[in-house]
Amino acid sequence: MIRIQSFAMLMPGPAPRPAPPVTLTLSSELLDFTQRQLRSLSAGTREALVVWAGRAHRGGALITHVITPEVCAHYDHLTVPSGARAELATYLRREKLLLFADLHTHPTVAFLSPADRARPLSIRPGFYAIVVPEFAVGPAGSGWRCYESTGTNWEEVNCDDRLRPGPG
Repeated sequence: MIRIQSFAMLMPGPAPRPAPPVTLTLSSELLDFTQRQLRSLSAGTREALVVWAGRAHRGGALITHVITPEVCAHYDHLTVPSGARAELATYLRREKLLLFADLHTHPTVAFLSPADRARPLSIRPGFYAIVVPEFAVGPAGSGWRCYESTGTNWEEVNCDDRLRPGPG
């Protein structure tokens, strides 16, 4: 079962996915909620994951939803079962939302592991995998590393270049 937290005050209408690189605009409230959610789900003992969804807006994306799918989590890896992936896809289609990033914790430093690369949530060009260190015990954004999908590989990008503060 997925859990949804919406931060949409005014949401743009559905539009085609923007071309990469995609700048993600999100509220500080959404950013802080993401960190708290990851910290809570990790409980200092296992990896955790949330995804960011929203709509295309002004050449980038307005992130309006933090979605928590069901995962099978362990200390140093997690998987999203196929049923949870299908439930997430159904929700996104029904609500006309686009998936822009997954954020997951690591027990120590942030990096895109071989396991992360082997079973990503998406490989759509411009999709982001954001890794949060130390089971998200620090402040929002601290130590985060962002990786952008090229469709065939992942390239590390500066989070400050891709995440922009704005309304939620």
